[in-house]
Amino acid sequence: MRVLFGILLMVVGFVMLFAVIVIPVLPQTNDNATVANYLTPLLCNSGEKLIRDQYQTYDSDGTGYSMTPYCVNSEGQKRMLRVGGF
Repeated sequence: MRVLFGILLMVVGFVMLFAVIVIPVLPQTNDNATVANYLTPLLCNSGEKLIRDQYQTYDSDGTGYSMTPYCVNSEGQKRMLRVGGF
């Protein structure tokens, strides 16, 4: 029973990491309001809006996708987030 519970926790953790790290970087989600609404309370302070600058890089390994997240306050001031590898 403990082994199954441990496996379940690992699967749930993997799904959560995938949802927070991979999905926001996908090109199809660049203008998706649902993704932005989900990430805003996780990354920004109250009263701020999340802006995601997504970009592509090309090299010999292929195409890479990344994003730079910013929180913008009501005065229009940007605050770049320093989360993990960003």
